[in-house]
Amino acid sequence: MVEEIIALLSNRDTMSLNIGDIVKKLKVKDKELLKDTLSKMVSDGELDYSPKKGKYTLFSNSGLLKEKIFFDKYGNGVIKLSDREIKIPKKSLNGASYNDLVAISYDDRNNSGVVVRILERDDSIYVCNVKSKKDVYCIEDKRLGTFLVNYPGIMDGDVILVHHYNGNNEIISNNFSDEVNLELDSIPDSVLEDEIERELERGRVDYRDRVVFTIDGVDTKDIDDAVSITAMDNGNIELTVYIADVSYYINRNSKLYEEASRRGTSVYPPNSVIPMFPSKISNGICSLNPNVDRFAMAYTTIIDKEGNAIDFKVEEAIICSRKKMNYGDVNRFFDGDIVSGYENYSKDLYLLKKMAILVNKRLSENGYLDFMSDEVKLVFDGKGNVIDIDKRNMGDAEKIIEYAMVVTNEELSKYAYYVVIPWIYRNHDVPNQDRLLELLSIIRANNYLRGDYSKKKISKIELQDILNEIKSLDNGIIFNRLLILCQDKAKYSDVNIGHYALGLDFYSHNTSPIRRAPDLENQMYLKEFLHNGYVMEDNDISKKAEYYSRQERNAEYCEREYVNIYKCNYMKSHVNEEVVGIISYVTGYGFYVLMDNAIEGFVRIDELPQGRYRFDERKMALISKNHIYSIGDKILVRVKNVGDKNIELTTKDYDLEDVDNKGKIRTKKK
Repeated sequence: MVEEIIALLSNRDTMSLNIGDIVKKLKVKDKELLKDTLSKMVSDGELDYSPKKGKYTLFSNSGLLKEKIFFDKYGNGVIKLSDREIKIPKKSLNGASYNDLVAISYDDRNNSGVVVRILERDDSIYVCNVKSKKDVYCIEDKRLGTFLVNYPGIMDGDVILVHHYNGNNEIISNNFSDEVNLELDSIPDSVLEDEIERELERGRVDYRDRVVFTIDGVDTKDIDDAVSITAMDNGNIELTVYIADVSYYINRNSKLYEEASRRGTSVYPPNSVIPMFPSKISNGICSLNPNVDRFAMAYTTIIDKEGNAIDFKVEEAIICSRKKMNYGDVNRFFDGDIVSGYENYSKDLYLLKKMAILVNKRLSENGYLDFMSDEVKLVFDGKGNVIDIDKRNMGDAEKIIEYAMVVTNEELSKYAYYVVIPWIYRNHDVPNQDRLLELLSIIRANNYLRGDYSKKKISKIELQDILNEIKSLDNGIIFNRLLILCQDKAKYSDVNIGHYALGLDFYSHNTSPIRRAPDLENQMYLKEFLHNGYVMEDNDISKKAEYYSRQERNAEYCEREYVNIYKCNYMKSHVNEEVVGIISYVTGYGFYVLMDNAIEGFVRIDELPQGRYRFDERKMALISKNHIYSIGDKILVRVKNVGDKNIELTTKDYDLEDVDNKGKIRTKKK
């Protein structure tokens, strides 16, 4: 039906029709199906619908522009295109709020526009600063407007999360409702002996005699996973991953489940956490803390010498973790340092490392895309101030846990698929080839790639080679980030399509039920199957998957916002300093610079040396008679100004010749 509608509206004589006309023209018998199809085509951006006229038009023929809307400091709307900004006066916003997806009509002559329709309301989480005014607390944010804040313990200067949905603002906090807290009273602080006896009689296996341990961040309190590992006589490896049995304490009819589902995920701002569950659950009875009995799901995978999983087993277990290890200590152990308390785990750790190497080899052969990480680690003093910013490196400790979880998630996905139970998969679709080829042509135009990628589809093997080539470049992290943007966003779905970046046909999230709702849902489906031999159909599973995807994006966005605020606070003491960086993205109105301290700032076009600049899309460059600013170039900048969430840089004092290809300052012109 979609193709028929597109063909009908593509005809010059029938470019704009109401639903009655479409029914007649296409001889539609199921009008409700047509309504649903038209609604989906509108939400997908294929059609434009005018409520005033009641007519549908192909969006490409509507003469409108579809973009996200932002605001300037005066409250006017701004549409940011690659080569210019379109201004939307306040009177022309027509109810649109920050980050809404809107359809606008615009006038090229004066670069201004009008919001014709709001296509999709913003549904994001924002980080905002609390201000005190005359004994009341409020948020003053150019994105969300001004509104009062009133909840216990609020203080001037606090940084809080705000959920912006349908034009409204809701405060997100660590607090849980009285109903949730009342339910917590019925949950014990420790695993009780009568519970253990009852569960063992029912078939739960006792693995408290196994050498089980955890590896996490040094400050981690909500420990979802533990591991044990054994070398088999035939050369294979037996890996068992133990995951907190959260569903033993939480059922679908509870307020705890309802609240966890609503939150969708824990949020981890720097130096803090906004948990999905109250601490009695997340840090207490469900956390696989050392030297205490805990109920867990035990997932055992037999891995052969080629890194393949040749057998898999699911069990309900009781465990007692013997040690809480941390990534830093384990990495020091692998570097050859003597780490106190790790002496008895040497054999296990080296076998885990061997397992990770085998699995990595298998994944690489299947097309695993090993992107570079540009994550940073904020170093705080005792008062919560950032005193340094380090690049976060992924060592052997992080890798062995990652690969242990990948194998387990892969095998659980296969298990659920083949026994045919409801499941929330973690899908990652193939990248957009047009965007990918466009980016590769930009990199090629700047002489950073050897191959010619102008007229063909990029295979997985070629993309692996490109990533390896980019890793060897001094500015490789810039192009790596853009390649990630070309990838489809990983999503949750009840229909499996595989995970492109991991090179896997089956994948899902199951190893963090304390802090991710999809993992908890899957654990519940699995437990129901183990106990009953079947799972009741979940008619809401598709909506759940879509909602959890949205909540995940919200959490990621607000975590980035928090990091950005801390970065800006750190840079406020560095105004007027000279910094070497790499041009990370170029637009028609300026460019971003990733500085050597892993912080990004923006250089507006009027902060460049005098000249008339044009934007070259082919090279992603701003070009004048005497200067060229291209993506990937090393450049010397000065920190001009630092706001709460943005850093302004200038190059007016310098020419490109001031920095050689190794980033060293040659000359200075002031």
